[in-house]
Amino acid sequence: MPKGLKASATLHLRPLVLALATLGSTPLATASPQQTPGEEYVNRNEGFRLLLPPGWRKVEETTKRTEGSLRTDISFEDGKGLLVTIVHVLPPGTLEGRCRFRQGPDVNGMWPSITMPGALSEEDILLSALPARKVISNSPGPSRVWTIILFGQRDWWSLVLSAGALNEEERERILASGSPGYEQFQQILSSFQFLEPVLGRLRTAAATAKERFYSNDRLGIKILLPPYWEVVEEKPQTSSKPLAVSLACPGGFGQVTLVREISGATPRGYIDAAIKGMFSHEREEYRVEVEEQITRSGMVGAKLTVRHKADNYWFRHWMLIFSSGKEHFRVVALTQEEFVDGYQPTFQRMLDSVEFLGRKP
Repeated sequence: MPKGLKASATLHLRPLVLALATLGSTPLATASPQQTPGEEYVNRNEGFRLLLPPGWRKVEETTKRTEGSLRTDISFEDGKGLLVTIVHVLPPGTLEGRCRFRQGPDVNGMWPSITMPGALSEEDILLSALPARKVISNSPGPSRVWTIILFGQRDWWSLVLSAGALNEEERERILASGSPGYEQFQQILSSFQFLEPVLGRLRTAAATAKERFYSNDRLGIKILLPPYWEVVEEKPQTSSKPLAVSLACPGGFGQVTLVREISGATPRGYIDAAIKGMFSHEREEYRVEVEEQITRSGMVGAKLTVRHKADNYWFRHWMLIFSSGKEHFRVVALTQEEFVDGYQPTFQRMLDSVEFLGRKP
């Protein structure tokens, strides 16, 4: 059974969802005497700088572990009820928001949708010249929260505008778009800059957010690589094992494996042997639900859908199997049954994109 695909969705998503749900409820704290209003704030430990508008000051900085993640909150307030909180979360449990949800419909876009309680709208923006996501939401505390979210390679950041201990009418007024407080939030966003080496890491992460193709001459396969997907494992060919490369979005719940194998089996014999080899482990059961003949790059092959159960978890596989003489190819997409709706559109686009190098289309 593939590594990392057993874990419960609830367990993996909890750190991100809980963090997002509590962003707007950070309590106001006593002002720090070291911070003078209206000056530049630099935090070299976290790796950023910003300019505080007149009247704003830092009020609190906390670092704590939640569900295995390390979270730092740094809060600033204007003295009139507005609060800006910068949150930085380190792994584990921080990548699922960008990897798991809405991968099909949004595969051409840079961002998957953010799962956030009470979300009203989302839009793409730039933060420190890097792609980020702006989410406007209602939360149980403040009636409206503005959240800017940016994912790194192994961490994520958010900048949040919320209101403190005010009544509902006052919160609506000072959080409204175009209000003086909101304009000051925009000034803080405009001045916000990441510092090196954090900036370099975030730029690298942003580069992987674009749709591209993965091509491997040794495998003889080219395939679409969705945003944030990368090579996560490569197994060299041995006397008993074929060459295999696995692609995935780290922290997600799906993967695609590419295989090239030399065998004297017939095309039909190879299909049967491949299925038996994948699902013949003790205490596992499987069934082939769909099989159809297809042609790709001048080769006749089969497209199959297989469900199998291992350790009380059900998995679904979408498989392409092609043969040309003694050369055989497999492309296998895999996820747990509970994540099928989120991954199937992405898998379909990846499988449809497969090309075999050096062969006629």
